[in-house]
Amino acid sequence: MIVDWSATGAGERDGRDEEEYLNLATVQLHLLEAGFHIVEAQERRETFVVIGALR
Repeated sequence: MIVDWSATGAGERDGRDEEEYLNLATVQLHLLEAGFHIVEAQERRETFVVIGALR
């Protein structure tokens, strides 16, 4: 399971530069390229959640 700040979030957070945030589609692509199967993916207000398993 991966939970992180989303690049497409509402922008109501403090912390890192927004350039460091990834969007959900990019994270899913990286996981698929690394051999993971995506079980579930959800975009939330400020974050995203991706649940995956190795193939």
